[in-house]
Amino acid sequence: MPKLENALFAYLSTDPGVSTLVDTRIYPAKLPEPGVFPAIAWNRISTRRIDTYDAFDDSYESFSFARVQFDAWAKSYDGAVAVGEALLAALSGYGGVMSGELITAHAVNEFDDHDSATKLFRRSLDVMLSYEDDVRTPGVDALATPGTVEGSGST
Repeated sequence: MPKLENALFAYLSTDPGVSTLVDTRIYPAKLPEPGVFPAIAWNRISTRRIDTYDAFDDSYESFSFARVQFDAWAKSYDGAVAVGEALLAALSGYGGVMSGELITAHAVNEFDDHDSATKLFRRSLDVMLSYEDDVRTPGVDALATPGTVEGSGST
């Protein structure tokens, strides 16, 4: 898993409010089948990166803004709401270090749902996360030293 996802898992699986309800049943993308509930699945909806160049140490970084949807699944409506509220308490207004990553978070949307096929209840919470990302964004190589052709060593 990428660094942000690792940091989120480490943080949420040790948060007392969240872990009391779901233990470590926190999954990227989808729930395992068959599942044990309550559980959390999350999906990165989008990420906007702002590339930066540090001339002092000749490095590129991205400051990133990710929208992540957390889905709290449970066999009862009250169970889904309880996990959703624990997620909200853990993430909304967070500012600090998660597994070495400086991250800020705030909730921007939430809604409830019921899946008639699985008979599970869901509380969804959309969270905006901002963090520094050392992954180079595609196309950043085009910002090579002016006057050189990337990879050729010539001007």
